[in-house]
Amino acid sequence: MAGSGARLSLNGSCHCGNLNYRFACADAITKLPARVCGCTFCTRHGARWTSDPEGALNLTAQNADAVSKYRFGHGTADFIICRTCGWVAGCSFGG
Repeated sequence: MAGSGARLSLNGSCHCGNLNYRFACADAITKLPARVCGCTFCTRHGARWTSDPEGALNLTAQNADAVSKYRFGHGTADFIICRTCGWVAGCSFGG
């Protein structure tokens, strides 16, 4: 599918199933490059990121008490962390 120009919707969950997500891209897959951040948080979690300003991320939790939010220094992204399994979702916002 990569390189086909097809639009994409990704659905999934954290390892334990507490957090569920749906990421809908408004643009073609080939225009959403994966990025690697060199900060210690992303390096420790082996994170790869992409973004689509016209897309949408829907994140739901079965147990909100098992979820924490982390925002570091520059304040341009919130990281949603499942405290049960350690899975991380990054959510950028304008500012």
